[in-house]
Parts: sequence; structure tokens; C-alpha cells
Amino acid sequence: MAADRKTKNRLTVFVAMLCVFVAIGNAAMAAESEKEKNWSIQAAVRYTYLTPGGEMGGSNGSDVKQTSISDLGMDSNEGAWGFSIGGQYHRPQLFLSGQQSSFSGSGTTSHDISQGSFTIPAGAAVDTTMDLGIYSLAVTYDFLPGKNNLGVGLGLMGLDFEVSYTEIATGVQINIDETYPLPLLAVSYSFLWKRMEFAGLIGGAYIKMNDDEVGYVNLDLSARYAFYRGDMGAWMASLGYRYINLQMDIKDGANEFEADLNFSGPYLGLRFEF
Repeated sequence: MAADRKTKNRLTVFVAMLCVFVAIGNAAMAAESEKEKNWSIQAAVRYTYLTPGGEMGGSNGSDVKQTSISDLGMDSNEGAWGFSIGGQYHRPQLFLSGQQSSFSGSGTTSHDISQGSFTIPAGAAVDTTMDLGIYSLAVTYDFLPGKNNLGVGLGLMGLDFEVSYTEIATGVQINIDETYPLPLLAVSYSFLWKRMEFAGLIGGAYIKMNDDEVGYVNLDLSARYAFYRGDMGAWMASLGYRYINLQMDIKDGANEFEADLNFSGPYLGLRFEF
């Protein structure tokens, strides 16, 4: 894909997320401005083991045929660090989170993969790498404050996706590198029981831009244990599971890339609340 298109999309993501951050931050403060102040700050890190699955492929001027992640030798788990920071003022909450994952493997193509004048034929041995960056900025509103918390949120997600195929015998390389801003909708629920907190989050995003279509679904389940809780805040350890489904149809002139991918696996995390 063209480098200037990639740069333009990245700039769009940055500007849009900055605007959303300012707008929803001001809205959250205004919504509770007449009430007594009740601030909290949260920060968390997590290490996630994601295993990719599904299929993907690219073509130049013909129907796209997809090769499975398993055939490409990329169906093993990979670890990645993620982060989140946020603040709460009464019921509105503001969150920024991100995670960058990388996958690689060696296998064979089930179908021709082509881009421009380059073609990697079916059955060729290839090295494949894939990078997936997911960053989100959202505001949520808690409808059930207390031990039961039900939140509904709106925001913006930045998706940074890159895949590279290299034919081992010839060195021919085909690369897809795209960045997209996607409007985000999320629903969360958590339940407090003594030192334990059980939480679930489901989110979805979709965009159609420049004849490209991208859809995203995220499911996150976790159990947290507060090993310290006092006047200075709380420290919590978390154990969870994450599932991501990503569907893409990317067009650039005669070139087209399609993917139906999923990523799933457990994670360990540490969370601080003040």
C-alpha cells in the first residue's frame, strides 16, 4: 500500500483521538460539575499471550483467495505488553489503553498472493510477519455505581495493522501496512466481592473508508484480587482472558487484501487505583 496513504491515515487517527480526548473530557466534567468532587485515577499494565487464527490473502485484479494462519505457520502464541490509564469523576470515566502484538512464522501458501507486479505462487514456502496495534480512547458512564457496575462507553479506536509475506526461494516480498481510526462502542460490567472484583467488557468498532471496510470485536473477562487497599489507594493483581475478531477488506487500486482473523489468550496484570 502507498506510504503517503499510510501517513495520512496515521495523522487522521492522531488528530481524531486528540479531538475526542478533549471533547469527552470536557463533557464528563460538565455532566458532574454541580456535585461534590469524587476523583479516582487508575493505571494498569498487563502481559497477554495471544494465539492468532483465521485466514488472510491478497490479490491483484482477481478474486481474493485466503490462506489459513495455520498453513502460514503462525498459529503459536506470542506475548505482548499492554497498558491502560484513566480517571473517574463520579459516574463518568475516561480511559486510554493500548497494546502492540507481533507474530511470525514459516509455512506455505494455499493460493497465489499478488500485489502490483509481484506474485507469490500457491504452494510456495514463505516467511510471514504480522503486527497488530490496538489503541483506544473512550468515555464511559456508570449506570449502577456500587458493588455492581454497569458502564456504557463511546470513543475512538486506532488500528495499526501490517503483514509481510516473503517467498523464501526468491526473496519476493509483499507488504500490507495500514492504519485506521474506528468509532468504538463498549459495554462493561463488574462485581465487587470482598477483595475480589470480577469484570467483563465487550466492545465493537466498524468503519468504511476509501472503499476499505474494517470490523472489530473485543471480549475481555478478568478476575482481580486487591492484595492492598488503604488510604493511598489499592493494588490489584488480575488474571484474565481476551478474544479479538478482526475482519478487513482493503482496496488500493487493483490490489485487494482480505482477512478474517481472531486472536485469543490469557493475560496477567497489575492495577493501581488512587
